[in-house]
Amino acid sequence: MSSFYHCSATDKNASFHHRLCPKEKDSWCFYNRALANGDTPKSHSEMNVHFELDDEGLNLVKQVYDRLTTDDMMMKSMRGKTPNTNESLHSRIWKYCSNHKNATKPILDFVVATATAAYNTGYVASNINKLLGIPYSKHLNNHLKALDDIMDFSLKRKMRNKRLQQDLEYASGSF
Repeated sequence: MSSFYHCSATDKNASFHHRLCPKEKDSWCFYNRALANGDTPKSHSEMNVHFELDDEGLNLVKQVYDRLTTDDMMMKSMRGKTPNTNESLHSRIWKYCSNHKNATKPILDFVVATATAAYNTGYVASNINKLLGIPYSKHLNNHLKALDDIMDFSLKRKMRNKRLQQDLEYASGSF
């Protein structure tokens, strides 16, 4: 929840919204880091770290946070399961745009769009050269087909394993 409050903070409600952020001198929270170092925190709009949403939009985002932080969801995550059905898509996005480094919004938008296109239609169909009408080599096309084959194989294997698991869960007369 600290990330929600941190990102929804404004200059008007800063102390309340940063109450869950770390208060150390090397904190990731610019507001509490400045206070811990005896400095005046910069304006939230200057730092570009806040949601520019109205109260209704913030409430919708908070509802998602609330659902994701329920005890049930946390227990699923702790047992090695993931509540995130889009984990594969997310891993593709972070593969191209590491979450350890800052990226500008246009770059992140581009990465999300291309990763989503590749996820939904495959590498060959979503190849940006093809979309822009730029010719590309037979070797690149073969490479993209190989990536699609790997993706298809992985998906088919997961579906088969899931089907086998479901078959094991049901047995006639066992209850």
